[in-house]
Parts: sequence; structure tokens; C-alpha cells
Amino acid sequence: MVRFQKNREKKASNLLLAKRPQRRIASAFSKSDIRKCELCFSSSIFENYSFMTDSVYSGDDVSAVVFDLGSSSIRAGYGGLYASPQVEIPSTAGVKDPGNGDKKTYFIGDPNVGIARASTELKRYIRNANVSDWDLFEVVFENIMNYHLRFDITQVPVLFIESNVYNRQHREKLAEIMFEKFNAQAICVMPSAPLIAMKRDHARSTIVDVGHDGTTVSVVSRAYLLRNSVVSSSIGTDYFASTIGTVLDERGTEILPPAAVELHPSCLDYRQKAVLHDFAASTLMYSRKPLPASGPVPGESATFELPTRKEVTFDARTRFSITEGLFNPSYLVDEQASGHKGLVSMIRESVDNIDPDSILPSYSHIFVNGGGALIKNFVDRLQNELNQLPPRISARVNNGVKVYDPRFDAWRQGAIFVGTGTSGQLWCSKSQFRDGSSILHHF
Repeated sequence: MVRFQKNREKKASNLLLAKRPQRRIASAFSKSDIRKCELCFSSSIFENYSFMTDSVYSGDDVSAVVFDLGSSSIRAGYGGLYASPQVEIPSTAGVKDPGNGDKKTYFIGDPNVGIARASTELKRYIRNANVSDWDLFEVVFENIMNYHLRFDITQVPVLFIESNVYNRQHREKLAEIMFEKFNAQAICVMPSAPLIAMKRDHARSTIVDVGHDGTTVSVVSRAYLLRNSVVSSSIGTDYFASTIGTVLDERGTEILPPAAVELHPSCLDYRQKAVLHDFAASTLMYSRKPLPASGPVPGESATFELPTRKEVTFDARTRFSITEGLFNPSYLVDEQASGHKGLVSMIRESVDNIDPDSILPSYSHIFVNGGGALIKNFVDRLQNELNQLPPRISARVNNGVKVYDPRFDAWRQGAIFVGTGTSGQLWCSKSQFRDGSSILHHF
């Protein structure tokens, strides 16, 4: 009886440390979703590794927080059966520096970032799903930890989801900050592709992620990202928004009305980009077939109202030509995108870099993710392009019904993963990091 009472008190204390919301959306996930994580990360995979057995972050008592470091926003929340993260903060923050040695003022999250303020500079601290400004990232992370999620990092491990492009220096810098400054108990760093593949429940699959800053194609085998298969490009939704801005400039169209106060150029750029991204999501679409170089294009026009209350109309060719560059590089207008080879060529290059026995299964299970994949006709166009490959390949886009926002797929599966008993074997502690353990670079 005494032992049973102690176990109850221990579990209750862990819940208080994490300060989880009382309401869980348990109906969002089935038991099979949790079983997928347990099968993919079974203990037999780690038989050659030596792990700590601290009861706080191993076994069924694990209680963790999940951070998805996205190029457009950070998604953060508690591990468990949640349908969406508790916090979503833009990867841009405002910094007001008095310049006389006084303390800087930071503006983090919506709507603080979008409010017009004089002498306030907006800085991006995450680019290509990697931290680019570590000082600002520390401020944002501390803000989320203390004011949004309210968890004790010395008692709760943290899972970070990063870019599919492996960067050893980035991981070590992230671990150094977490352990040395915040005195974290344990962390785990994973790319997003294995979590997305785990959600789809396929041993071998190809992940096409059309994100904010670019597009990546990678192959996942048994919940592990094959690093030699990762192919990246700078074409993403931000490129589409910039191209729309170029078209409006050529037409002499003002995007924003005059501001009441004098704004920093970075603030104007941020507000314009926000409008252009809404413009892209509302009007752009992919052509189901390759776009002809000339001649009429079947399709409807689309109209978007700018904050200046002026309506801008794009005909079918304009709507198609902006997104056509993702598949046909000849339509690209930005010199920085000159190295783009086309999405299908990226898929072929990625799959051809893996074991020949895994090529056909990887072509048969292609999954799409990211904001660029939400633009109309993306899946249809990609499937039509893949149909041009040799018949023996039998390439197929498996795009199931999405009940929730697909931008949260990686975070959602990461939240399920940290709730499984086997996830405790993957945490890297401070002592292991100082001893040079390779567990931090396991994925």
C-alpha cells in the first residue's frame, strides 16, 4: 500500500512540474498511432548503446516538451495526445534598442510582432529550420518556457525538431545552450522527415517538404532519415510571395497604406511579406499539366484585396506561372533560385542515392508536407509528373485525408513519440554531452 501511494505521488509531481492543461484531445489519435512509435523505436534498435536509466525521463513516466523549429514559426507544446501545439510563435521578433546602454526591449509572438512601432527592428532568428540568431533565440525560448508553457527545464526533457539537412555544428550549439545556460535535464534532436513518415506508417517512404524557405526531398527507412538522400532547394512559399511582390511592383501597385509612424525597413518588409503570403495562399494554384510557353491557358482569374482596399486580379497564366517554377526551372525569375533542378528531378536524385533494393518502395510511398503543398492542385500536378517516369517505377503520391493542419504533422507525431516508453532511451543528458556521447547525433 505504501509503495502504491509513493507511485501515485511521483506521477502527480511530474504532472505538476510540466503543468499540463487538464483537457486532452484523446479522440484525435487512435491506439494504432501510439503503437507505430513503439514499433519504430523498439528497444532492439538500441542494443549497441548505453543509456541512462533516470526514472524522470525513461520508461512510462517520461514527461517532455516538444519544440518544432520551423522557418516561419515555432510550434511548441506538451508531449501527449494533443491535436495541435499549445504555442505557435513567428520566427521573427521585434528588438528595440535605446542605444544608450539601457536594456533592450523584445516583442515576441502575435500580435506583438505585427504592431507598428517606431525604432523597432524585426529580426528573423530561424532560417531553413535552423537557428540563425542564437542570442535572440535564447530570449524567445526563455519567453516560451516561462510565460507560455510554464515548465521547469531542469525537470522536464525537451525534444527539438529541426531541418532534414543535417548540421552537426547546429546540434552541438543547441545542446550547449540548453545544458550550459538553461541547465536542461535532457534533450533529443530529430529531423522532421522520420516523424512525418511515422505518421503515415510506412517502413520506407519519400518525404517531399515544400516549406517557407525552401523544398527538401528525403528518404526515410524504418524511422531513420537517410542523410545521403537529402536534396534541398531554395524554392518555397517565400519565393512565391516574393515573386508576387515583383509583379505588383511592375504594375506600380502599393501593397500597404502609409504608416502613422516612421517604421524600420525590416518592419515594412515583414508586414508586406505577411500580405503577400496571404495573397499567395488565396490566389495561386498549380497547373495540372506542364504550362505551355505561349497561348491561352484554361482557368479562372482570381482577385485579392490589398490593405489599401485596391483589388488586384491575376489571370490564369499569372497564377500558374508563379508556381510553375517549382516543377519547371525555366519559369524561375530569381537568380538565387538558379540551382533549382525541378521537383521531380530532386525526387529522382534523392531516391537514386539509396540502396537499389529500396528504390521501388520509396517511389511507391511519396508523402507531401509543408505550406507549399497546400496550394491547390499540387498533388495532382506531382502525380502527373511522376506518371512520366518509366512504368516499372510505379511512383505514387500517397496523400490521405488530412483532418488537421498538416503543418503540425511533425510536432503532433513528436508529441506522441515522447509519450511512449521507448523514447526515454534517446535522451541526451548533460553528462553524456560533456563526455562526447554520439547519442545527440543518433538521428
